[in-house]
Amino acid sequence: MTPTQFRPVSLLLLWGLLAGVKLGSTSILADPVSQPYLGTPFPVPGRIEVENWDLGGEGVGYHASGDSLTNKYLSPRFRDPQGNPGEAIPIFTPSSDRPVYAVLQTGEWLQYTFQCESEGMYTLLLKTWGPPLYVPLPDGGGYSTKSTLAYANIELDGRPLYFPTPVQWDMILTRVELSKGLHTLRLVAGKITDARGVPNSLPYALWGEFESFTISLDWIELRHSPSRYVATPLTGNFNGYRDGVGTNAEVGGRSILLGQRSSGEVVFFDPPNECLRLLAPDGEIRTLAGFPRNQVRDGLGTEAGFQGFLTGLLLEDDSVAILEMDWNRVSRVRTVSPAGAVSTLYEGQASITLPNGGPDVPPESWFLPVDRPVQFRHLATSGSGEIRAVGTLDDFYYWPTGGSLFIPGWLPFTRYVWFQFANGLATIENPNGPAIPTQSVTDLGDGVRYEWNGTGHLRTDVLPGFPEDLFPGIGITSFTRTREGVLFAVVEYGRIHRLDPEHTLARLSVQVTGSGEVTGVPEGYVPKGTEITVTAIPRGRFSVFEKWSDGFEGPTRTLRLDGSTTLTAEFAVQSPGPSGIPPGSIRLLPGRRSMQFALIGDPLTYSYALEQSSDLLHWTPLANPPIIVSGNAWGTPEQFHCRSLSAQILIPILESGLFLRARLLP
Repeated sequence: MTPTQFRPVSLLLLWGLLAGVKLGSTSILADPVSQPYLGTPFPVPGRIEVENWDLGGEGVGYHASGDSLTNKYLSPRFRDPQGNPGEAIPIFTPSSDRPVYAVLQTGEWLQYTFQCESEGMYTLLLKTWGPPLYVPLPDGGGYSTKSTLAYANIELDGRPLYFPTPVQWDMILTRVELSKGLHTLRLVAGKITDARGVPNSLPYALWGEFESFTISLDWIELRHSPSRYVATPLTGNFNGYRDGVGTNAEVGGRSILLGQRSSGEVVFFDPPNECLRLLAPDGEIRTLAGFPRNQVRDGLGTEAGFQGFLTGLLLEDDSVAILEMDWNRVSRVRTVSPAGAVSTLYEGQASITLPNGGPDVPPESWFLPVDRPVQFRHLATSGSGEIRAVGTLDDFYYWPTGGSLFIPGWLPFTRYVWFQFANGLATIENPNGPAIPTQSVTDLGDGVRYEWNGTGHLRTDVLPGFPEDLFPGIGITSFTRTREGVLFAVVEYGRIHRLDPEHTLARLSVQVTGSGEVTGVPEGYVPKGTEITVTAIPRGRFSVFEKWSDGFEGPTRTLRLDGSTTLTAEFAVQSPGPSGIPPGSIRLLPGRRSMQFALIGDPLTYSYALEQSSDLLHWTPLANPPIIVSGNAWGTPEQFHCRSLSAQILIPILESGLFLRARLLP
């Protein structure tokens, strides 16, 4: 049992000792300890009503400042029925048509004991009565305020967890890791350094600095975190151009995913390289049409050229419609056949004849129709599959005011003009058409949605009003979902990724101790149930594989990844030197005039044979096995350390008149 698991159990056992328990003639007194409000810990996953904090009184189950707090928003804080008379209770008792809240002032806290049924990642939800509405002042008065500077934070088993925003109605903490067993959670009202700058109906700077807000809290809930998405890169360098398979291919970055063809390939436009490309199910990327730095021209495949890509549309017959606009604001609508043949449907600058009424137009011209340019912004198709374009025009409604005074006025609006194409011409279909819906929110199914507000995110609601990011910290600039439900996305740093739910994937992480490596380990995550064969390979003359960290002894093994797994391959060095000789030494054995040579330094560099002579001319081998040395030589005859990078080392043995050398073996 871990200390975290033991502590709450101990608290329950010690509860009876609070007033003192006699054992024989000895009286044992214990400090007050907290006890679950209901006698048993709250179950998690589950909800905890904040008014049901742990028993134990001031400084144990809660901490309250003792201030009596009353205003038109909050009822008084009554005496604590759990503790001693005179202690304040941080509880709001509203009218019968409202739920019960707990009210905390700055620095106060409430504690809860709960039992986690299974280990894992949890999402913590906190429901409040909104931003703090009350600021108590030193004279006992208070003002209503629209401040959002107060914070509510969490301490889990003594470890602080911080909400990323000031107090909101709905607050969420994601990826809270819990082990199975008992835990304590403390809800703390945060501080600010000085409330004087907060807007109020009356000034109150005369009271000086203070940092006391009230926060009204409703409930806490802990739920299993939804599965996040894991990204697997499908392309390599995102600022180059190269067709190929997987990460050997390169894209220009900021690619625009257009959809999936009937063949299963995902179509995307690569704006920096000005080409239309395909991502096959096997990971191969190839260019369908266009080529970097080609001139604008129609043609087949890489002979064609694009410029000024704005948007694209994958059509039902697997052809693609592309909208471009060059530096001269000339629009081009082009089509690309499934085989890669590019043709221009329209090129020019569309216009509409309308009165040019606006605040900067002379009155005599308000109602004169003129040709006004319209910029194409989006593409769409009609019910019969014909390509349509919608352009925008900043316009004004003429709206005079002032009654008989007739004061001219204008209301600005955006005019959406729809066009159809025939014989290379753009014809107005609807001068007051609807705007094309944006990708601000797209339902991806299974409770997941894509939201765009300048940056794209994948989100789900843990509860209504409590959204959680499923791919946090990284924006998505483009995405598409295939018929099989596979999600492809271009993330903010440009490469195309496949996004998979975390619960469907597993990862093998391998560490190495000693000198060796492990082959066959896949990069990143793979689908659960994948079988992987890995091999531990020693590196170095005397390195040998010993075992895996889970006890498996063979160097080659096949694993089925039913969940993320971490393994360590353990390697060791088997020295050929004499046993009992410490590595890195040559020493004179007691009572003998012979030398023994041992391994030193890195034993994987050179192989030597040991020889001796008395005259530096006639060398005879010593009866020692081959050795490994590197570096320099130093020391004394009794303890001589050898490190050499040369072919041989020479060591004088003064007492015996012998010389010793290590000769590099061929």
